Amino acid sequence: ALKGALRSYTVARELIPPELERLVMPQLKSIRESIAEAFGVSIDGSSRISSSRRVRWDGKEIAEWVAGLTELVNRFEERVEILLQACDKIDTQLKVLDEVEYGRDGFMGAVGNIQKAMDELSL
Repeated sequence: ALKGALRSYTVARELIPPELERLVMPQLKSIRESIAEAFGVSIDGSSRISSSRRVRWDGKEIAEWVAGLTELVNRFEERVEILLQACDKIDTQLKVLDEVEYGRDGFMGAVGNIQKAMDELSL
C-alpha cells in the first residue's frame, strides 16, 4: 500500500507545472508533514520531534500511518485533477475570448465561463 501511495503521489506531482504548484501547496504540505512525522523529524528537517509520534516501522501503527498517507495522497490527486480540468476550461475560454466578435454579449459569455471555472477551484 505504501508503494502504491508513493507511486500515485509521484504521478500526480509530475502533472503539476511549477506555476500551479502554489494552488496545491496545502495538500503537498500535509503529505510532507506526514512523512516527516513518520521519520521523527520536523518538516524543515532541522530538529527532531517527539519520539512518541514517530512511526515504528515494525509496529502495528505502520498500517494506520500508511492509511493516513494514502488518504492525503488521494486528496492531493483529486485536487490536481480538479485544477487541471479547470485550467483546460480556462484555456478553452481564453481562446474563445481571443476570437469573439467585438460585442458585450460574446465577451460577457466568455468571461462568465472563465469566472465559473475559477469558482469551481475554490470549492
